[in-house]
Amino acid sequence: MTKRRILFIHSNLGGGGAEGALIEVLNHLDYTHYDVTLFLLYRLGDFIDRIPPQVHFKTEQFGQYFPGHKGRLAIRFGLRNWMLHRCARRVFAHEHYDVIVSFMEAGPAKFHSYILGKGSRNVTWVHCDLLNNHYSTAFFHRLSQEKKFYSRMDEVVFVSEDAKKNFEKLFGMDKGCVIYNIIDRHAICKRANEVANVPEHRTFTFVNVGSLKEVKRQDRIIEVAAILKSHGYDADFWLIGKGIWEERLKEQVAYLGVENMVHFLGFQPNPYPFIAAADAFLMTSDSEGFPLVVAEAMCLGRTIISTRITGPMEMLDNGRYGFLTGFQPAEIADAATALINDPQMLSKYQSLALERATAYFDVENVMTQINEVLNG
Repeated sequence: MTKRRILFIHSNLGGGGAEGALIEVLNHLDYTHYDVTLFLLYRLGDFIDRIPPQVHFKTEQFGQYFPGHKGRLAIRFGLRNWMLHRCARRVFAHEHYDVIVSFMEAGPAKFHSYILGKGSRNVTWVHCDLLNNHYSTAFFHRLSQEKKFYSRMDEVVFVSEDAKKNFEKLFGMDKGCVIYNIIDRHAICKRANEVANVPEHRTFTFVNVGSLKEVKRQDRIIEVAAILKSHGYDADFWLIGKGIWEERLKEQVAYLGVENMVHFLGFQPNPYPFIAAADAFLMTSDSEGFPLVVAEAMCLGRTIISTRITGPMEMLDNGRYGFLTGFQPAEIADAATALINDPQMLSKYQSLALERATAYFDVENVMTQINEVLNG
């Protein structure tokens, strides 16, 4: 039997939600039917070692085209797309695939636009709310250019209903389908029992898992800690992740005097023991698509507090299965103190989160949908 040739395109495997979702897809594909190649724009990331051995791995480092100071200027002045185009022509000049999948917006989607003719079928994934976080303009300088790319796709896959609705508002296009990211509850619970260097649970503990960067807004968590401290509460906030905001956040912790409450635990390849050891999961992002970490925390029966954003709103059924708050730290702090003050409420929402996860996440169903997209 001839295998179907699939090319996946992604930026890197840096440990974020989309990267974790891609690894899960690759782990669940049937390699007796698919011959899969993964192309990364940059050979970076903590998840590279998790690429299945059946996958052909290609990568690129775009700095080689403009080394040193000139390389930085090239990126700064918008020659990045020229580099993407040059690489596309060189690496895939003599290739053809049954399906090409850009697994993310921005860079992977732009690269995909240069090799559309190399695929009999073209598919792209949208992982975020592009209406409220239109970061892909760094690659598509005009909305019409980006819209043209999506119009040429055979399928656009969204990770949440709200991401799809806001895409339609932004581009005026009703196109594509919703497929939730793979959440393997049994694997998550199994890995939560692995030995890990989890801090002592000394008091009520909130955990956040994610890249330390602007859109994730962990600065709000630090302000919440300061509010709780001013009201006489003792609580711990575990921040799991790394990123460009780390030093800024540590400076904020020192400035607000909450060093004994906010703890930076770095990137953890297995964050589940940390999530399971906490009382509640706290997300304070400005924008999300389908945040895997919220789903994973629900699988582990943790109470969820999240800002009212795309993804968590859908996952928590608009507040039925967890807390949705405004974006002001005072509002988030009110939800946090409500849980600290009421153990019965905490227990109730832990049970509801687990109930929602049990009914909501089905690996077999998600893979059926993905296989339908890949096979047209």
